[in-house]
Amino acid sequence: SIILESEDYIVLNKPPDLRMDGDYPATVIKLLTYWYPSHSLQIATDLMQKICNLTKLNDLHDNEIRPCHQLDYATSGALLVGRTREAARKACESFRDRTSDKTYLALVHGHVDIDCPTLSISSEQIVDWIRCFDKERANKSKVNRKQTFK
Repeated sequence: SIILESEDYIVLNKPPDLRMDGDYPATVIKLLTYWYPSHSLQIATDLMQKICNLTKLNDLHDNEIRPCHQLDYATSGALLVGRTREAARKACESFRDRTSDKTYLALVHGHVDIDCPTLSISSEQIVDWIRCFDKERANKSKVNRKQTFK
């Protein structure tokens, strides 16, 4: 599902067990291409067949959608996608040069130490929480955070 959209970027909530690309029935690239078809796909009579045959980004010459980073197959989470090659390039450079901040939330299943504080937040609060998060204190702290969705 889509978490946020702007003129330049899309933030996709990537589910676990979905590959980014490749010769698989369902991939992030195929989903994004279906949701945001390039001009050549918008006028295609065999849209689904063309999408099913995609294995990599450059299979369509006018496909502008570009993931700005990768998430592993089994990993779920927010995936930043550039709506244009230029937007993706800028974000990729920011990740590469470590000029952007990343925050990780962990969903824990199983036993959690009772003395360990937890934080429960809704999916709507995630973006606000990330903006307000005190990075310096978090780096010094060993507090586990549990995210629950309503």
